[in-house]
Amino acid sequence: MGLMARITISGAGPDAARLASIARGSADTFTWLPIEGAHDLPAPTDATRIDHSVKTVLDHAERSAVRYVGPGAPLGDDPVADALVRECRARALDVELIEAPPLWWANRPEGETYSVIFGDDIDEADLSRTCIVTGIVGAAKLQEVASRLRLRSQSLRLRVAPWNSSPSAIAPAAEIDPSALPTPLHPCSVVTAPLAAMDEPDSIRSLLEIVARLRAPDGCPWDREQTHESLRRHMVEEAYEAVEAIDDGGGRELAAELGDVLVQVALHSQIASESGEFTFADVVSSISTKLVRRHPHVFDNLKLEGADEVLSNWERIKAGERGHEDFLEGVPKSLPSLAYARAAWSRAERLSAGMPDNDFARNPLDAFEGWLEQVPESQRETALGQFMLALVRIATAIDLDPELALAGENRRFRERVRRSLVKPSE
Repeated sequence: MGLMARITISGAGPDAARLASIARGSADTFTWLPIEGAHDLPAPTDATRIDHSVKTVLDHAERSAVRYVGPGAPLGDDPVADALVRECRARALDVELIEAPPLWWANRPEGETYSVIFGDDIDEADLSRTCIVTGIVGAAKLQEVASRLRLRSQSLRLRVAPWNSSPSAIAPAAEIDPSALPTPLHPCSVVTAPLAAMDEPDSIRSLLEIVARLRAPDGCPWDREQTHESLRRHMVEEAYEAVEAIDDGGGRELAAELGDVLVQVALHSQIASESGEFTFADVVSSISTKLVRRHPHVFDNLKLEGADEVLSNWERIKAGERGHEDFLEGVPKSLPSLAYARAAWSRAERLSAGMPDNDFARNPLDAFEGWLEQVPESQRETALGQFMLALVRIATAIDLDPELALAGENRRFRERVRRSLVKPSE
């Protein structure tokens, strides 16, 4: 190998404005950017292409001075420049770096702190503040970076800043369309925004951003320590509070309680997204697909008459999805006992499955009059359960919800006790 001539590595900055002046000069210019008169190199979309470009530049440098021009800053934004500098230093070759603003410079967030990272550092990055992911070349790498960012946090706002073009936003659940990028093989950076939530306080995205921020490393200690298991009772409590708001007439109070239920959904989705289980988008996709599939009389050509036929068909579709006829599958075992019994009886009737009868179920009123005297003390718990099940059947037959009936009576009892405790002078 002959004595190498001088190698210059220049950055073109974040746009094409400097390309014309860079191309001037005596040295032969190599680049994969659109510089007229320069030697073309392949876009560095994989290691093979990068190695080929480095070899081409170094081979030419054996004969004459050579200049390599890459996008953005000479180091960090361009994998060819990085590899070329490493190889030159490994061979102790004479190399000059000409600095330029990095790719993300024109899109840096003014007036706020931010960090600059590379795609390989996403898993360790602090996404609770603005990050700029740089050194991305090609639509495939961009898609990979965006997917990894969304796995870290499902609510990140992403802006792609391609080389020499205006940045564009990527919705949290959207796939990147390479044809939509002005220069799909050119480098770009991604600017992440962790929380601009109150810009759109009425949007689902804002809620997801708030929850993600609460779960961030410097977020709320209580939210950060929650798990699916620890939130179980909160899910139940919030659901009951929403039911109570309905009983009290709904209105703004109901809106607030439904918001509390929605927070539970968002929290579980965020926890799941952090471990790669699923995202909020998966939750929405699942229920949307299910609703369409289970309403063929609305979204297809099936003809059904009345709500009873609709419910029976709903159960048949569910049984087909499960692949067997266990009519109780899908009735949560964690339901309160009365609610579980009502769901079981209702489902059995819709499927015409029936339920095993007993003396209490056949004639509950007669049983009520004599059951206490007739039942041995050791069997009274069983008998009481049978009697309550009979009451559930009565409520189901007249389209009443025993759980709500009991909850209402509890509230009325509470109010009666409260009044009885008030002194006459008060």
